[in-house]
Amino acid sequence: IDELTSFALMLHKKSRLSGGLWDFAIPPRTGLIKGHKTANFLRQFLGEKRLEELRLPMHIVATDVLLGEEVVFSEGSLVDAIRASMSSNSRLKTVSIFY
Repeated sequence: IDELTSFALMLHKKSRLSGGLWDFAIPPRTGLIKGHKTANFLRQFLGEKRLEELRLPMHIVATDVLLGEEVVFSEGSLVDAIRASMSSNSRLKTVSIFY
């Protein structure tokens, strides 16, 4: 619970428009926000953990925008999978992940 509280407090401070998690893409091509700062923030908190190394099995769902199909991540970088799942709504720039 202490870790979750710490993360929530950091997220609240970082979520302000001036700086924080937002690195706007100008002009926007595939998303309004590049997402580099978001990924860096997640890496600071989560480190370089891999999905297959977590204590509990985790699957993260994203969308392959070229095929319009669901992609389920069950191995690979935790941060990359989270970041890919955030791109589905076109606010964050899409990312390419090849494993």
